[in-house]
Amino acid sequence: MEEQLPYRNLSRGEERRLMQRAADAVMSDFPNPERLGCPESTALIAIAQGRLSSPESEDIIDHIATCSPCLLEYSQHRRRHRMRVITKMALASAAGLMLIAVLWHFGPEYMGRRQPPITKEIVSTPLSATLDFRNRTIQRSESAEPYNQDVPHLTRVLVNLAIKLPVGVEDGLYQVELRTRSNKTVLSSAGTASWHEGAETLTTTLDCRRVTRGEYTFAIRKGTSAWRLYPVIFD
Repeated sequence: MEEQLPYRNLSRGEERRLMQRAADAVMSDFPNPERLGCPESTALIAIAQGRLSSPESEDIIDHIATCSPCLLEYSQHRRRHRMRVITKMALASAAGLMLIAVLWHFGPEYMGRRQPPITKEIVSTPLSATLDFRNRTIQRSESAEPYNQDVPHLTRVLVNLAIKLPVGVEDGLYQVELRTRSNKTVLSSAGTASWHEGAETLTTTLDCRRVTRGEYTFAIRKGTSAWRLYPVIFD
């Protein structure tokens, strides 16, 4: 089986040689009205488009240079091929420029829409509230009984809380927990107790905005001492 040689484009030297011979042929006027020995038009097109293998192209190039009709036909095919190549390159460049223009115009707006939303922390001013447990008996354990009417109420907001504690509570740092009636801790914080306006007052800040309505217990203790429990209702 005969090995097929690779196709190649005409080199610049071959192109110049062909053009020079073509010019000489035109000047010498080699008419060939019978088209004797002329290659097929498909071969001329293949050479014009750089698709003919080397051994075949050498003889045809020599023939084109000495045949005015073939030279004319080759020149026409060559011009068409170059125009197609230039047109394709121009279209590709135009499409690229158009894409760049679209991205330049709409890109920032699109990227702005595509940016994930930034979660903004809700900032609110804490409200102030006071719970007065001075006359309430200290609970050491939870009771299952419903709270009575004298249990203080709180609103579910961010709150600066002042808790007035029974006599005998010492100054110092305290742990503060908000628990459900089933003794599950919902919130935890810390506060400082000190004597203020005739009562031992514990101050702390609690974010109660996610607390559901219902009955709860404030659990308070200093260090490792026993928890002191005080009832509260959130509206």
